[in-house]
Amino acid sequence: MIDEDSDWISFEDAVAYVEATQQCYREKAVELVRQAAENLKLKSKTVNSSPRWIVSNIAGQEIFHSDGGNRVEVCRQDVLELWPERQKDGTRSAPAKIRPTAAQRRRQPISDGVRSAINELWHGRIPADLMAKERDEQIIEWLKGKNKQNSRNLSRTIQRVLQSEREAHKEAPPD
Repeated sequence: MIDEDSDWISFEDAVAYVEATQQCYREKAVELVRQAAENLKLKSKTVNSSPRWIVSNIAGQEIFHSDGGNRVEVCRQDVLELWPERQKDGTRSAPAKIRPTAAQRRRQPISDGVRSAINELWHGRIPADLMAKERDEQIIEWLKGKNKQNSRNLSRTIQRVLQSEREAHKEAPPD
């Protein structure tokens, strides 16, 4: 949980906030926060604490390692200034709160399953020469293999996920 009065927040909390406000994948949010810190647009500091065990998924395997007791914290105010919350309408003022985790976003199991299939089958980039019907069949087969497929037609869901990904990439700032 984040202490609202603190001037510093953990790197992980900053990434979750950027992911939620910019509506992008975690990997993109990590890159945005890292670049802002490297370019000195975002103040950061290293804090020594008790070592924690971290689980990383590398090449499909869970790898356990320690953070050595070092963690990075970033300035809360810099995060809020660089990535202000998007307002749904012009009359609402944006509260200055950082969401503690990306897990608070509304779950979309079918769309999340389609995203997982795309990431695993094509590493997030569908080949340009792949026909839509063939693509949809491969995604459906992947979902069946993972017992995630619903009985309804998934073609519209796949189209919706692909459209939202295109829009997210258009809104993302250039690297």
